[in-house]
Amino acid sequence: MAAKQGADCVTLMLSVVWNGYAIPLVWTTKKGKKGHFPEDVHIELIKIAQPILPIDCRVVLLGDGEFDGMRLRNQCKSWGWEFVLRTALDRLVDCGGEQAKLGLYTLWKGKKLYFAGCLPRR
Repeated sequence: MAAKQGADCVTLMLSVVWNGYAIPLVWTTKKGKKGHFPEDVHIELIKIAQPILPIDCRVVLLGDGEFDGMRLRNQCKSWGWEFVLRTALDRLVDCGGEQAKLGLYTLWKGKKLYFAGCLPRR
């Protein structure tokens, strides 16, 4: 019996959206089962993609809870990239000494959540 191609492997992929299609740009694959890649691997992947992208293009990193690492977000900020990252509701946020779990807050469509001392800069 032939082995299945791709069996017992996981892939982390960064794609660009163009005309409504996600086009893979860079990726890494390793042996393993379902699960998260370490934050270092995420950072390595975006560092490979960054020089490929046009300088004047808008970049918005969209990811799930696997992508909510502080170093990854700081790297995106340093390049002027935006990000939309889903995270767990029990995630404790700390900003200017104020701490709370995200699940304690209720947001409505079109509303933004700010913490004291963390208002956006103008």
